Amino acid sequence: EKVLAWIQEKKGLTLDTIKKYEVGWDGEKNTIPIYDEKRILRNIRRYNRKKKPKMISYHSKDFTYGEGRIYGADEIFSRPNETIFLLEGEWDKLLASQHGFLAVTGTVGAATFKPEWRQYFAGRDVVIIYDMDPEGRRGADNAARALMGTAASIKIIELPLKGTKEEKDYSDYFLKIGATPEDIQKLIEESPLFTIEEEPKREEPLKALESFIEIDLNPNIDKRVKVPLTVSGETSEAFHGVSKFRVEFCSQQKAGKCNLCPPDKIFAISSGEKEFIESCMSSEAQVIGFLRYRICPFGPKKPTVKILQKSTVREFFATQRTKRFFARIGKVGIDEGGTELVERKVYFVSDHPVKPQSYLATGYVRTHPKTQQVCLLATELEPIEEEFESFALNDEARKNLEKIRNLPQRKLLIF
Repeated sequence: EKVLAWIQEKKGLTLDTIKKYEVGWDGEKNTIPIYDEKRILRNIRRYNRKKKPKMISYHSKDFTYGEGRIYGADEIFSRPNETIFLLEGEWDKLLASQHGFLAVTGTVGAATFKPEWRQYFAGRDVVIIYDMDPEGRRGADNAARALMGTAASIKIIELPLKGTKEEKDYSDYFLKIGATPEDIQKLIEESPLFTIEEEPKREEPLKALESFIEIDLNPNIDKRVKVPLTVSGETSEAFHGVSKFRVEFCSQQKAGKCNLCPPDKIFAISSGEKEFIESCMSSEAQVIGFLRYRICPFGPKKPTVKILQKSTVREFFATQRTKRFFARIGKVGIDEGGTELVERKVYFVSDHPVKPQSYLATGYVRTHPKTQQVCLLATELEPIEEEFESFALNDEARKNLEKIRNLPQRKLLIF
């Protein structure tokens, strides 16, 4: 009687609900039978609020029945037209069922949503109501991601609770705050549909440099710049940089603990990113390693990735742009201002050799991954028309040339 009174008072369950769902007591713990979709008994969850863990699966001397399941799977198929409420924990599921909702829960905690559970939610509207603590929020997001492309619609419900130990879940909302099923319906109506939106890649502010020699300066490290330069020649080097890849296998995903990298998601690396130039200069094993670290937060439990696309990267040398070449002292080039020509490596995605001439380059000042030297990873090269290229032999030009031809030899100007 004390156990029954406790369930009714602390868990809010009526005697009818307790009987309907066969909630019992085995002398040590409350018992909740877990049936599969065919109404076959697969497990018994055992609960004692005074012991940790509070909820465990039934086990005998020889067997443990703790395989993760959807509690309420049998109800899903008997009520095909209703919205499914996915909750965190057996007690919350029972209370929501008592309120008339088609409620289910996973039996292995908020952190796990097993891939094989998706079948139960196919084509259905799903409302996720997990605890409002950090673990519950992460679990709700993981479950929602797992159901994308399977469920007809998904909503994650934000309960107006503090998220503390005393006030965090569906039961607290009703038993401590005094909410009603109508309050839940109102929250559902006001909640947006769950969507996965890629974080927009913020384009770094473009910093205009007057001269190519400025890429060496500290304030320009890893900055996106626009700078005039002159291509002095292409090396014989060409590289392949990784531009697209995907996850082939993930142990965390298979276990239902992470759905950040769905199998059909293709990850892209833009030609301006650090990882792109690193992929050009690294071994295959090193490339796979940093691609895994790029997308996965789980330390050593990294996924297997497959490279889908590479791009050809040209390496060439460039100097600051000069209007005309004035002099060379030994092997050192000097521009018209008397400044030594600074030659640096530039990398650019192109299937074709880069023509030696002047360009207005847009790109990122990067550190060469092998030598740690300064280099420019160009994303755009806009040709600059030189003065001689715009020369037009018109009537005015002919008159000027005639004047030059008629000048005495000693007055001829040599450029």
